[in-house]
Amino acid sequence: MNGAFVTRPFRTLLAACAAGAFALALAPRAHAYVYWANWDGGTGTTIGRATVDGGQVDQGFIKGAHGPCGLAVGGGYIYWGNQATDTIGRARLDGTDVRQDFITGITGFNRPCSVAVDSGHIYWDETVNDIGRANLDGTGIKRDFIPTLNSLCGVAVDSRYVYWANDNSGVNSIGRANLDGTGVTQSFIPNAVQGSGLHEPCNPLATPSRFYYTAGENTRILAANLDGSNVSQDFITGVSDAALAADSKFLFWSNQSTAGVGRANLDGSAVNHSLIPGSVNEAGVAVDSNFFTFGELKRKPNGTATLALNVPGPGQASLQGKGLAAIAVTGSARRSLATAGGSVKLKIRPGKGRSGRALRHKLATKGKARVRIRVTYVPTGGDANTQAEKVKLVKK
Repeated sequence: MNGAFVTRPFRTLLAACAAGAFALALAPRAHAYVYWANWDGGTGTTIGRATVDGGQVDQGFIKGAHGPCGLAVGGGYIYWGNQATDTIGRARLDGTDVRQDFITGITGFNRPCSVAVDSGHIYWDETVNDIGRANLDGTGIKRDFIPTLNSLCGVAVDSRYVYWANDNSGVNSIGRANLDGTGVTQSFIPNAVQGSGLHEPCNPLATPSRFYYTAGENTRILAANLDGSNVSQDFITGVSDAALAADSKFLFWSNQSTAGVGRANLDGSAVNHSLIPGSVNEAGVAVDSNFFTFGELKRKPNGTATLALNVPGPGQASLQGKGLAAIAVTGSARRSLATAGGSVKLKIRPGKGRSGRALRHKLATKGKARVRIRVTYVPTGGDANTQAEKVKLVKK
């Protein structure tokens, strides 16, 4: 899942799966894209787009935004905040079906300037003190979903938590809550933590392996473990009013004061501050997400199981494993996912052939068997993300 956040004012439970590639209804695009908001503080500004390698730059990809600030991609759409009209806009990833008033009546002053999405919801800075939430189709709006402290400066979400930055001289902390809004803590990363680097924190970003945010008036990017520990205060320096986004390979940021999209590897190497130069006072960045997680695994006593696979949007996924069922010669089974994102259940069972018979024999004689799986998710038009793990099947 991906979100991109304000500029100033899975953990995976892997399990076996015999089913493999599921293709979604939308046809794949040719490339993965990074998006940014061109904002001059007024109306008539645009959202730009380019390929993740910096090519095919289109500064006017979506026109008619009203002071766009904060971008997020998920569920086959791109979302943005319209500061000048207190609305959230939405469009399809090909730039069609543009709705500048997808969510209206946001009550904050000069807001929203932060948007994040997961497989089921969209989140935004409703006011400087509250995070709002709605379903991805714009229904079920709850304007006071999570209370924060004064000077909310960025919202993020992953498969388990919602995060936000409390940019306040008396607080300077990163907050966190469960996805249902419970378990609120305003000090997930507190200012008192030695080495936290939390001077005016902003733009939180959670990936399956690392947590990022900006500080020092958004002039540097910090990185930490997912539990908030081991903060690297000078992870990337020399940025300018940076907002953040990431896929499974790269970290992207906007440079509002100097203009341009920057990029680095997720480990902070290969820093390029001007991957896409020439943008107009950028106020947000987002990227086609290829992060995915595995949900609940339900084992059955007959040696089969069902796995929930959580994907952020349209695309394809494949799974391969020795001895697992297949409907193709390569050992990949196919399933269709009717929605543009969310959870799909995959059936796990031993396959045919020599390896499948060996797996059945082991289950029959020992009552259990471990198999190694390799899962690849490719979002529509995006880059592949692959994860592998050993999992256990049981037979009683």
